[in-house]
Amino acid sequence: MPDNHKQEEIQKQQSFRFGLMLNSLTVEHWQYLCIEKLIKDGNQAALLILNDNIPNKTSFLNKLRTYPWEKLLYNLYNRYLLRPKAKKRVSIHPLIEECETIRCRTKQTKHTDSFLEKDIDRIKDHCLDFILRFGFNILKGEILDAAKYGIWSFHHDDEQKYRGGPPAFWEIYKNDPVNGVILQKLTEKLDAGVILKKGYFKTVFHSYSANIDQAYYESTSWPVLLCNEIRSGIFSPWPGQSEAPIYHIPSNFQFIGFCCKLILNKLRFHLKELFKVEDWNIAMAETHISDDGQIQLKDAAWHPKSLAKHFLADPFIFEHKNKTFILAEDYHYPERKGRISMGSYDPAKRSFSEFQPVISEDFHLAYPSVFRHKDQIYCIPETFEKNQIRLYRFDKEKETFIFDRVLLDGIDAVDPTLIEQDGRFYLFFTKRRLPSVHLYIYHAENFEGPYLPHANNPVKTDIHSARPGGSFFRMNGQLYRPAQDCAETYGKRILINQVQKLSPFEFKEITVSGIKAIQGTKFDGGLHTFNFTGDLAVIDGKRFAFLVQNLWYQLGRKFKRLLHLNTEQQSHAD
Repeated sequence: MPDNHKQEEIQKQQSFRFGLMLNSLTVEHWQYLCIEKLIKDGNQAALLILNDNIPNKTSFLNKLRTYPWEKLLYNLYNRYLLRPKAKKRVSIHPLIEECETIRCRTKQTKHTDSFLEKDIDRIKDHCLDFILRFGFNILKGEILDAAKYGIWSFHHDDEQKYRGGPPAFWEIYKNDPVNGVILQKLTEKLDAGVILKKGYFKTVFHSYSANIDQAYYESTSWPVLLCNEIRSGIFSPWPGQSEAPIYHIPSNFQFIGFCCKLILNKLRFHLKELFKVEDWNIAMAETHISDDGQIQLKDAAWHPKSLAKHFLADPFIFEHKNKTFILAEDYHYPERKGRISMGSYDPAKRSFSEFQPVISEDFHLAYPSVFRHKDQIYCIPETFEKNQIRLYRFDKEKETFIFDRVLLDGIDAVDPTLIEQDGRFYLFFTKRRLPSVHLYIYHAENFEGPYLPHANNPVKTDIHSARPGGSFFRMNGQLYRPAQDCAETYGKRILINQVQKLSPFEFKEITVSGIKAIQGTKFDGGLHTFNFTGDLAVIDGKRFAFLVQNLWYQLGRKFKRLLHLNTEQQSHAD
């Protein structure tokens, strides 16, 4: 059976029945999206388990006496000022019109809920595949086994660093560049559930609301992806265990410090946009790659860069007629647009030829990924502004590139990279929104296509190693994928991932080594592309520079945004 038909059959094999644990008939917007995506994927919301516990009534004077005044400032901020879109309350009714409801009162302690045996039996009678927990407290007892695959619950932090809460808060407070998120199957052990899925995002230091929205919204598709993994037979959870400290609502003193951090971070963010631009350059270096993927670079020869308003980056390398050619993004800040230029490198003289444009369009071009197929040399540059993945063929006589065809249409792909594996072609890329976080794969039986989406897109959510950073390579029968580590800053370094599983239904890789920017040079602020041929590697490096053109551009952009906000506020007032 052709792979596309096989994929469709697998999707139809099993429609999952799931339950929902809620405190009320309104849910947060991100929770609504989780449920909606599951239903649109063909799964059935079969049971609504509503919290029917009666809140303890205390007198006003007792509330004043027992109120945690040392945490007053955060509580006020959280209740009256914090407005992330993800936590806006919406009605669940449109999604549960045919869903049976069970109201449950539990045996309660201060932080835990234990379900009554009669309610557990009623829940088990519905033969649920899993239950999404969006309500109740910490769960204990037999309820944890009431569904085939257990009770699934989100924790919007990296459990190896932050247990407790508030979600997405302490990363900003502690200057942690990465905000982790997990989806876990709950167990009797607190904060030691079975990890079903985990992802890493870059912390949004200048906005607490934006950091919450990112962590919550970007994980809403995970239950659907887990259902697809179960259907495909590749479901592989792993036991969770953490010795991380348990965090609580910040004290008034901590919250004042947090607010100061937000103000300084926002100021730093805008000043950096105004007065600093990334200035890249490329270099050739001798390279040694060990059998296990470890890479050493030495004796780098840098391209003789002159102007900060123009740079070369994203270099790829290929051999033709005994010459070493380099393709690179050729970016001009005044035009805010890149093209693809080509030059050659003379190892004997350790020098570059002049770079000349070989692919120019009326839209931005970058990352000229090189791929060989049937004695032809192709380039697949980044063309997200065209909303396509485009293929260009190398004219060996004229030594330039000619447009060949569109490989994928309607996709704003970033850094597309092609590899042939086991007689099949796989296109790896991220997308324009959050371009360093979610990794996607499309695959085809033939080089020309058609290319179909991987069964579990996005196959990876990781700011450390999702975004492609160069061509795949093989060593001793192992396949390796260079990827950009953008956790600390964009294009900080390259990580080398060993691809362990790759098929239309499965993808797994582990990081085995890394390549840092070459220190002691002008361009030691980052490195985000690595390619090689023989014992020569081509890399890039960055520094930061001030450009008048960028200052005026950013000021204009900020003024337009401010004008737009003022217009919106005026329309709401009217």
